[in-house]
Amino acid sequence: MNKQNKQHKAVDFQKYLAIQLKSFKFKKHYDEYGKQLEIAYQIAELRKQEWISQIKLAEKVGTT
Repeated sequence: MNKQNKQHKAVDFQKYLAIQLKSFKFKKHYDEYGKQLEIAYQIAELRKQEWISQIKLAEKVGTT
């Protein structure tokens, strides 16, 4: 198919997400991953505030 003839359908992510979140299994995984992502974001922000590299943080918590 020629690229010029190819049509792309726009996807409204919020609508898609609302539909997917009706599934218990999807919601469970989404909520769990969301918590992990929030913790990772908070760690990154705290590292920035304290001017600590990821390597230094890993050394401090003993994961290197």
